[in-house]
Amino acid sequence: MRLRAISVPFVFVMLFCGTDTAAADPPDSSLKTKVATTIQKAADASTFLVQMLDAVSTQRVLQAGGRELNPLLRPFVGNEPLWYGFKSVSAAAYVLAEHSLGRRHKFLAIGTTLAINGVYFAVARHNFGVAAQLRAQQAAQR
Repeated sequence: MRLRAISVPFVFVMLFCGTDTAAADPPDSSLKTKVATTIQKAADASTFLVQMLDAVSTQRVLQAGGRELNPLLRPFVGNEPLWYGFKSVSAAAYVLAEHSLGRRHKFLAIGTTLAINGVYFAVARHNFGVAAQLRAQQAAQR
């Protein structure tokens, strides 16, 4: 199960974040464009990683006896394959939106992506803390 959860975002990362920036930029593009494209690809890859970190941390909270607080996401979190699939699709949607914005405003797109990823990273970190608290409470009750 975990292998599938990791392999789906890996495939998306490989599709969106190739290693050859010359193919993405015209031969006469500036250094600024090449740097922005490289940063954009790294931000794309981090989007998938942060989304999976959020998915795993949410599952840890559920396994420790917690619950999903977002009522719109509750139907998804009970079914792990569906949950990881949902998070993969949401990561792909963020990346596609970033690419759409990046056509005209590349650095704004990068900044927006990094801000969204920062928020999701903070949520995942919080979730891991909640899961640890719940496990400690369960251990103290035994």
